[in-house]
This record gives sequence, structure tokens and C-alpha cells, in this order.
Amino acid sequence: MNFHHFYLSRVFKKEMGVPFNDYLSNYRMNMAKVLLETTDMKISEIGEKLQYKNISAFIRSFRITYGVTPGHYRQTLDK
Repeated sequence: MNFHHFYLSRVFKKEMGVPFNDYLSNYRMNMAKVLLETTDMKISEIGEKLQYKNISAFIRSFRITYGVTPGHYRQTLDK
């Protein structure tokens, strides 16, 4: 595209109302919830599918966003 990433970030924020990194993080967390609710994938597989570099980063992000770990969230679905 030959656009500088700072320019693209500004355009994205202007159009979407949130910075790209925040948008991506929210998208990943929403997808994580869907995968936890609808599949039997291991938590590590979900983190990998959502392109987290390691399982700890995925679990930490999920806990910060939703207040519980992915494993605990999945357990509450079974009740």
C-alpha cells in the first residue's frame, strides 16, 4: 500500500473511533469467548489460533478483560 503505519493508524482511529490495537484486542477477546462457548478446543489452542505469542499472554489478557481466566469462564458455562 506504501502508506506509513502512523498514517494508517490515524485513519483507522478516525474512522473506527478506537485505536487499531484496541480494536484488535477486543476482536480477539470476543472470538475467545465464542470459541470457549462453542468448541472443545484447548485453551492453548485458542490462544494460538488468536495469534498470542504464548498462553500466559492470552490468559492474562482474558482475565484483564473479563475478570476471570479462560478456564474458569468455560467452567461456568457447564453449570
